[in-house]
Amino acid sequence: MVQVSVIIDYGNGTSTTDSDVYLFTDANVLDALRAVANVNATYWEAYKSFFVDGINDVFNDFAQSRFWVFSVNGEHALVSADQYILEDGDEVEWTYEHY
Repeated sequence: MVQVSVIIDYGNGTSTTDSDVYLFTDANVLDALRAVANVNATYWEAYKSFFVDGINDVFNDFAQSRFWVFSVNGEHALVSADQYILEDGDEVEWTYEHY
């Protein structure tokens, strides 16, 4: 079992923090997010991974170039959320950002 923290920053001054999220060993970032939020995600066969479309009814906005991105321990990941395996004590932050 691993314990992680999950922060969701909505990009408008509102954020939530769940400090004690307990997950099974080998859980990934997407598992952690699903443990604390309502998640809409699409599986992309071409990439063999999930793309997070929305968190708690806040959806990616292509017209405004605003998207959900995540980091672990302050570092942006180079793999998708379902492929990033968490370690005990990790801090996951999802941010709704303008790109």
